[in-house]
Amino acid sequence: MTNVFGEFFGTLFLISFGCGVNANLTLEKSYAKEADWICTTKNLV
Repeated sequence: MTNVFGEFFGTLFLISFGCGVNANLTLEKSYAKEADWICTTKNLV
């Protein structure tokens, strides 16, 4: 049962932060609009 929770929360964590970074880069009124590619890969936004 511990593996199930680990997989669930790990996937939730990765999807949440991955989508958040991409949304930051594509939203028109975001401070990170069209940021450099290194900000996207390192999640520095």
